[in-house]
Amino acid sequence: MAEHLEAERHMSTIEFVVRDYAGNFDRGSIDTAATGASIALPRGSEVSLNLYPGQIASFARQGETLVVRLANGEVLTVQGYFAADGTQVAQVYVSAGGGLHYVELVPGEGDAYYASFEDTGDFGKFNPDDAFFFLRGPELLADDATLGVGNDDENAGMVGMLVNPLVGGIGAIGPLGWGAAAGGAAVLGQSLGRSSDQDDGGDEQGISTSTETDGGPDVAIGSGTRSTGHLVNAEDMADGLTVTGTGTAGGEITVEVGGQTATTTVDESGAWSVTYEKGTFEDGEYELPATVTITTEKGSAAAQDVVVIDTVTVVTFEAEKVETDGIVNAAERSDGVTLTGTTEAGSTVEVTVSGKSYTAKVEGESWSLDLPAGDVAMGTYELEVTATATDAAGNSATTTGTVQVDTDVPEIPLVSSLDRSSDALRSIGITEAHEGLAVTALHGDGTSEDLGLRARPDPDYAEEMDLVFDTPVPDGSQLVISSTDAAGNQNATLFVLDEAGTDLVDLSAPGLSDFDLGGIDLAFALDSELTLTAEDLAALSKNGNDLTIHGGSDDTVTMTGAEATGDSQAIGDETYDVYTLGDDGGRVLVDEDIVVVT
Repeated sequence: MAEHLEAERHMSTIEFVVRDYAGNFDRGSIDTAATGASIALPRGSEVSLNLYPGQIASFARQGETLVVRLANGEVLTVQGYFAADGTQVAQVYVSAGGGLHYVELVPGEGDAYYASFEDTGDFGKFNPDDAFFFLRGPELLADDATLGVGNDDENAGMVGMLVNPLVGGIGAIGPLGWGAAAGGAAVLGQSLGRSSDQDDGGDEQGISTSTETDGGPDVAIGSGTRSTGHLVNAEDMADGLTVTGTGTAGGEITVEVGGQTATTTVDESGAWSVTYEKGTFEDGEYELPATVTITTEKGSAAAQDVVVIDTVTVVTFEAEKVETDGIVNAAERSDGVTLTGTTEAGSTVEVTVSGKSYTAKVEGESWSLDLPAGDVAMGTYELEVTATATDAAGNSATTTGTVQVDTDVPEIPLVSSLDRSSDALRSIGITEAHEGLAVTALHGDGTSEDLGLRARPDPDYAEEMDLVFDTPVPDGSQLVISSTDAAGNQNATLFVLDEAGTDLVDLSAPGLSDFDLGGIDLAFALDSELTLTAEDLAALSKNGNDLTIHGGSDDTVTMTGAEATGDSQAIGDETYDVYTLGDDGGRVLVDEDIVVVT
């Protein structure tokens, strides 16, 4: 047998099977003794290597390539295993002797990767992975010390396979390879095998060269580390960091996490546990190497893993960005209000507004919430917003902010007098001074312009203001007199002038929909005829769906479907009848002298 091994020592050939994303299979072989031995994978592919898990020493990343270092010192590479950003875009299996193992890789230190092997099941007629199974071992040879070869027939079939059994069917490779710690196996979450302090040759070994399984102690990590599925969050850290596991009863356990050491003894049931006091480790997001060593009179063994700590998260509320300036006015409220902020990717965000809770939409590191208009009360006040984020690790963070709400609109500008020539309007008088006062002319040709004017107190009527236009406004125009406050709330009056050839009031004039109309003034246009629908009311009166119409007995207003409520309201010296219009609560106040057709 020994002569056969020597003769074949350089025949290092590995067969492989590649399955692409479409399910097509390709087979091949590779000479790992050759320099640059490499397998190129299409994106999204899977590859099965004819290897036993024990024949692999380590995994590492080199750009988009997976570097596989074998126990005999040879290297093969798998191109296209990673994307440019390090994301895994392919999958590796290993198969020999009728077994198939799924290889799970976890980033370690530098470019190295931890690996665990999971048995996918035995070869079977209906197994979808049958094409990945290899029934015999590879033609891959190593030094006699790692072969487990004897002179009996039972060992003859073990050529090329490391003899250490995998505990529980799952083994692992640390960044330094199998058995990186002297006298024990450096593994991910559990011990690969047992060893005495030295091998038969007297040298310290990272793996046992003995086929006996009862020559040394066992140790495995059961909780508190990455391979056990545990991530240490803020709640965990509040009580201190705990790592548990199993091992040979009576063995002395030394746990080292990030340079911090704790000791204990394995109890009679084979369990052990250590807890680091609160404050031993800082809050934050980081990883620490963890090594557990068991020592008994028969020797020692070790298990390696990584403690993942994530005790912090973040959430912000961008109050200053609400409606661009941090203030919600009446027009902005009418179509709902959007709240935004930032958080950690993958978090959930709960937002509380006025005692009502909502779940925000999270995209990447941003969250948003669309509040319906009905959930934002009218008025002038500070709206308190509380946002609570919970990240994937279970950590929570809360922030509170306020948004200024100001939906109180200015009074409707009311025209009390005018001064005109035979064919143009020179000035108008309004009942009181208004903030942000402006006058816009809507011309008969479809154009509009903001008029230059001078505002001055009326010399005869102390409570009135005269608006003198820089250029007289020609007949055929309609005027929109608007008042806008600091929050952007607007109230406007459509001031209708006589137009030659028609008495009809045009509510479809270009530019009219840009204003928030609170009133229509027909008083200075003779025999005006106005038709108002529920749709017109909703489109023109954005401040609560209310409209006041001024005029006299020569004017006619047609509102099909409107209903008189029987109520009336006084405005100045005039009385107005109240009507409802449409299904959305529209309300119209009409001067009692106007003829109303419903």
